[in-house]
Amino acid sequence: MTISLTGLTLNGRYHVLGEVGMGKDAIVYKAHDQKLDIPVAIKALKDELPSEHHLQRFHREAETAIALNHENLVRVFDFGTTSDTAPFVVMEYITGLLLSLSIEIEGRLPLPKAIPILSQICDGMAHAHERGIIHRDLRPNNVFLVERPGQAPLVKIVDFGVAKNLRASEEKPLTEEWEVLGTPEFMSPEQIRGLEVDHRTDIYSMGCLMYQVFTGQLPFSGRNNIEVFMQKIQGEPYDISEPSRGRHLPPYIKAAVKQALSKEPGERQNSMLEIKAQLLAVSPELSPG
Repeated sequence: MTISLTGLTLNGRYHVLGEVGMGKDAIVYKAHDQKLDIPVAIKALKDELPSEHHLQRFHREAETAIALNHENLVRVFDFGTTSDTAPFVVMEYITGLLLSLSIEIEGRLPLPKAIPILSQICDGMAHAHERGIIHRDLRPNNVFLVERPGQAPLVKIVDFGVAKNLRASEEKPLTEEWEVLGTPEFMSPEQIRGLEVDHRTDIYSMGCLMYQVFTGQLPFSGRNNIEVFMQKIQGEPYDISEPSRGRHLPPYIKAAVKQALSKEPGERQNSMLEIKAQLLAVSPELSPG
């Protein structure tokens, strides 16, 4: 059963104004921070009585995100539970366009627009990786674009709900052996296989994201998730050089995308900043301004 938080005041300071979004497991509300007099976003699980498994994962997302402080990552300020023990997190309130919607509207994004966006994604993810945190669900639907007059849109990466802290060696596993976390179209082969993952799984997801940004299409497709999984494990991505995809792209862009989509983690770029350097190698004037 889903409980609405609209009208409630949480932690004695966050007055919930109403729903602004809904996902598979959570609802996002707009609220007013009565102490700082600013708008904030509240993310709460849908279930009235979430399982211990979901509760632990939700708290981990909050603790993970609070540790991150970068302009390209959505800030998380606080978390707690309601009087009915429903968990919630308090985040900065942002208004913008999802990158996925931008791609849906425009198709492939032109280089002058794409490069600054992708560069900022690299910057934000590099910050997380430097702190031992991997996202595991990096995709256009988790990237907001906030318009700025006279500048490239400001990127805000959201939803570290399936993130993993590689430095938390004492962390209790929050996934069952059979459970696969992430979005099939953007998951790495090792993630699909349920193997140990590191920051290079996000680099693979970044390859899928770049492919879609530059071509308007996905590097893999199938009638169901199993077909997508099998293509990633056994097949190859659609050739980005095909006329209907990325034939128009400079060779250095195509090479960067292909490297990020390598099946073997060791053949991918070593870091997000290496990807950024590849993207800016020929056109540094396209960096965020």
